[in-house]
Amino acid sequence: MTVDNCEVPTHQMPIDPPFKHLNGCKKLPDVTFVVEKTEFPAHRLILSERSEYFQSMFSSCFIEANSNRIELKDVNFKAFELVLEYVYTGNVDRFCDDTISLEEVFDRLECARFYIVDDLVVKVIEYIKKNGMSLLLKNMIGYRIPFAITICLSMLRGLEMPLYAYSVIIVFHSMGNLSNWADYHHAILTYCSAMIAIGIYMFIMVLVAITLHGWVAENVVDTIKVRFLASTLNKDGAFLDRAETSNAKLVSLMNSEAPEIKSALDNRLFTFISYTFAIFVLLIEATVFCWQMALAGSGWCIFVFSLLFICMRFSHRHTNQGISKTSHANVAVEIIENVKTIQLLNREKYFITKFAKAIDDVKHDFIRATIYQSIVFAIGIGGVFLADVISYSVGVPLIYYGKINSDSVFIAAMAMNVTCWNVLFAGITCLEVLRAEPAAAAILPLLDENVQNDGTVFEAKPTGILLNIEGSVRGECIEFAYPTRPTIKVANGLSFKAPQGQMIALVGPSGGGKSTVLALLERFYQFQSGGLTIDGIPVNNINLHHLRNHIALVGQEPILFAGTIKDNILLGIENSSSIDVKKACQLANAADFIEKLPLGYETEVGEKGAFLSGGQKQRIAIARAIVRNPKILLLDEATSALDSESEKAVEHALNSAAKSRTVISIAHRLSSIQNADHIYFIENGSIVESGTHSQLVASGGRYASLARKQRLQR
Repeated sequence: MTVDNCEVPTHQMPIDPPFKHLNGCKKLPDVTFVVEKTEFPAHRLILSERSEYFQSMFSSCFIEANSNRIELKDVNFKAFELVLEYVYTGNVDRFCDDTISLEEVFDRLECARFYIVDDLVVKVIEYIKKNGMSLLLKNMIGYRIPFAITICLSMLRGLEMPLYAYSVIIVFHSMGNLSNWADYHHAILTYCSAMIAIGIYMFIMVLVAITLHGWVAENVVDTIKVRFLASTLNKDGAFLDRAETSNAKLVSLMNSEAPEIKSALDNRLFTFISYTFAIFVLLIEATVFCWQMALAGSGWCIFVFSLLFICMRFSHRHTNQGISKTSHANVAVEIIENVKTIQLLNREKYFITKFAKAIDDVKHDFIRATIYQSIVFAIGIGGVFLADVISYSVGVPLIYYGKINSDSVFIAAMAMNVTCWNVLFAGITCLEVLRAEPAAAAILPLLDENVQNDGTVFEAKPTGILLNIEGSVRGECIEFAYPTRPTIKVANGLSFKAPQGQMIALVGPSGGGKSTVLALLERFYQFQSGGLTIDGIPVNNINLHHLRNHIALVGQEPILFAGTIKDNILLGIENSSSIDVKKACQLANAADFIEKLPLGYETEVGEKGAFLSGGQKQRIAIARAIVRNPKILLLDEATSALDSESEKAVEHALNSAAKSRTVISIAHRLSSIQNADHIYFIENGSIVESGTHSQLVASGGRYASLARKQRLQR
């Protein structure tokens, strides 16, 4: 019978075992089975024929096996059908008067079993796909062949211990049959030659294998770091808003977790494979000489390794839990970024205590992992010596009863002893190799498949429209909520228009949705409904890189990177010359102060522009925007953090930059936007009022109230 022949409605195909939901959750209908004049409650039905089948499928949710043999032909099958249908649907109104046949009952149950098995297979496949080691193999682009070679070399190195054990046994055997010095000399020479040959063999294998392992590990991990950073740069704003992909978490993943992946690629993997392969070879060797001892020793090795594996899984679990906790990393980043503020507040002790508490929780997880690792060592060492006891306990009686000679027992015993040592070493190195799995599972799912090893993004063909952008922007009934706060609407039916070459201003209280407009225009987020167009084309249909090449943003806090002034300005666009840089600086009112510096445009700005004043940084940021020659210029509180003198200089620069461009400006200081062509007052995600400065002041609305507070009645 196949599943295709089963007529089970869709809602009757449960993912979980079909009777699982009845265990302690539902009460079966009040139905009994009459069997040889004895009544049995439906939820304690006793079966003998195929009872093991029922019990294995449904545990004991409502059917139990019993040694008493009761013929099913005496069972009231109508009642059995009622129970069966109730279990599947919970419905007691669908039953007919005809009795159900035994074959039909088993057919229906067989259908359920097939669905259970299919679901189990799907879950296993999904687990394999999400497993860190599977993801690592998938992402070893360009290094799979060298990695396969290292695996083969590691296995060849695993012949070391079997060869050594066999050589010792041969010499031991030969020394027992010596009669003169020449025989002794020959035996010693044979032994020394064998050891030298094994030594040379091992020198070559270890040198080549570990070198190749190290080369593969370094290249793969470095490639993953580059792809990880490139993938992060290609994510949208919602990605960085999530707690699991916060800035601190991403930095921790790249700097702390990525190196852990090396444990599954470098000499630690080499050692694990070598010892594991040696175990199988030694077991075969022991089996050839004394299968009884090999069988007993194998059972002991399996028992020891099972204990080691259980302890390693617990250690692995606690390590994962420790890695997943990022509160300490967030606190550390917060402290380091605000050292001066903390010092001024004189609260060093408070923040040190805060970090200590955050790291304490993580510490307990890693301590538990260490305890299980120590148990692994203890079990392994004890198991090695007990292996000799088991081996000789089996071998000596075999010698006594003449079943086997002493040489074979000695060979098998030594092979089993070395096998247990290899089990110990394999278990220890397995702990190291397993450290790569949680790190790989945390990092590799974040990699974009189209990001190449060098960090470039592969596109078979550019996605989106490559139109000649003029700069006309229009928003209609935009609805938007941040992914981390889906119930709070930041934009609620927001509509605005910015004609080409004109300047519009967005004003209003904080949190009203002004900056959200800029984020949506730059496509850091995707709005839920409404429309946002540039030159009549929806922004989502425009090629992303092409769109951003025609938009420039000057924010409240200018972002400068470590390097020279010239380097920072040239970040605005590729293939610009020094002449373009100077022209942009002149328009940004920055050329004068730059050229007065000893090194001019080659002056280092320091980390985040620490060597420059706020006004100087802002003008360099404006120059970086101008050099791009954008069609749309976005200004987000560009002068709010400046003093009066710097504000005037920056406003002059902004006026120069705004010529012949579409400008969308956000401001709390109305003095900087009162000359805008159109002003929109935004509150709670909606346009409350709009018009020119004079129109809005005359209307006496919210804008006029704000203007009065800032004394801008004229």
